[in-house]
Amino acid sequence: MLLRQVLDPYLGNYTPFITMFPTVAVLAAYVGIGPSALSVVLGLLGVTYWFVPPRHSFAVWEHPVYLIAAVVYLIFGVVMVLGGEWSRRSRIKLRRTRVLFETFLDNSPGAEYLKDESGTYVYANRTNKARFVSDFIGKTDFEIFPKAAAQQFREHDLAVLRDNKAQEFIEQTDEADGLHTWLTVKFPVIDADGKRLIGGKSIDITEKQLAEAQLHKVEKLAAAGQLAASLAHEINNPLSSVINALYLLKNQAALDEHSRYLVNTAGTELQRVARIVKQSLSYYREGSSQQLVDLAALTEESLQVFSEKIRHAGVTVTKKLTPGTSMIGFADEVRQVIDNLLLNALEASADGGRLIVCVRPSHDWRNRSATGSRLIIADTGSGIPKESMARVFEPFFTTKPEKGTGLGLWVVRGMLAKHGGGIKIRSRRYESKSGTVVSIFWPMGKLAGQGDELARAETTG
Repeated sequence: MLLRQVLDPYLGNYTPFITMFPTVAVLAAYVGIGPSALSVVLGLLGVTYWFVPPRHSFAVWEHPVYLIAAVVYLIFGVVMVLGGEWSRRSRIKLRRTRVLFETFLDNSPGAEYLKDESGTYVYANRTNKARFVSDFIGKTDFEIFPKAAAQQFREHDLAVLRDNKAQEFIEQTDEADGLHTWLTVKFPVIDADGKRLIGGKSIDITEKQLAEAQLHKVEKLAAAGQLAASLAHEINNPLSSVINALYLLKNQAALDEHSRYLVNTAGTELQRVARIVKQSLSYYREGSSQQLVDLAALTEESLQVFSEKIRHAGVTVTKKLTPGTSMIGFADEVRQVIDNLLLNALEASADGGRLIVCVRPSHDWRNRSATGSRLIIADTGSGIPKESMARVFEPFFTTKPEKGTGLGLWVVRGMLAKHGGGIKIRSRRYESKSGTVVSIFWPMGKLAGQGDELARAETTG
């Protein structure tokens, strides 16, 4: 009405209703049907009263032209009100749908996103924003992730655009709490303007993969148990025959002292093998009782048994055995641990080198109040590859497939678990200087069978 008042000197009585249409249109589109309908009525009354002759009256019917104009104004006003209301409701519905869609995606357990053909993000849900960076929009993977990961993501995007079909990928991100693995499905999308986009959904499967790896280890342990039982059953009978033969040979009068000593040594070792075989039929079944074991004396015995192998390998042995260093445990199993470690060291030093064997009283490095005995076996052999360090205690994993079975260190850890002991391995592998140091702590007074906690196994490259 104010606009009409300003334009009146220039327009006169020409089209007195036309200036009301913008007001009706704006109210209909953005306010609602009530205010816009009211504006049509008030506009008709106002224009009729102030601007249609005779002025200051509502006698619009006195001039047919103005009566027709008023009718046309009412018709267009009704159309604009209905059209504006339909448009307003459509926008509200679209806005609600968008809010619902974004709420659904934001609460999705996976990372949802959209990229354009250049790899720039045009949408990212809350999972993405919370986990990586808050502002994905307008950025590429190269601005968010390390170069190697971003290059991998881009190659997958291009594969989807090239083949124009949905594809599944395994992708990885290096995050603050470690490396995460994602199962990602990417698919081509056409937006409302006909532009090609790349849609993606990624689900973190790190825990699932860890669970599968753990299950795989359990399956290996089960297989190892079956193998041990089978071997023990098959070996037991011929082993008994060999022990009997040695017993008969030992009583032969023609044997000299040295030969008799060798036969006695062989008999003692075979008796120990027989006990190990018997235990293998029920791997963790313990003996009748633990006893005080002289760790230094057992280590000396093992070195004597391996003396010929040491000589053939050209290995120089340095012994640092503190006499009387003792522990409480099962002598056969302690000896088995020592033998396995010595054998590993000798096989790694097949071309000569040095071997240092140390036994001394010690304490637990993690709990200095816990006292016991420590066995250290260090060699200057080939060393353990850095990538293999994390797997050395897995059953059937070996770095020497032509010689080993991959059960040695696994058995060692099982024996240590029974004695409450811990093992630490350090190794380096350089062209000029390589070797491995194995340190085992045997606690004093730890009775086997109390609790079923595993040995503290730790590897360091």
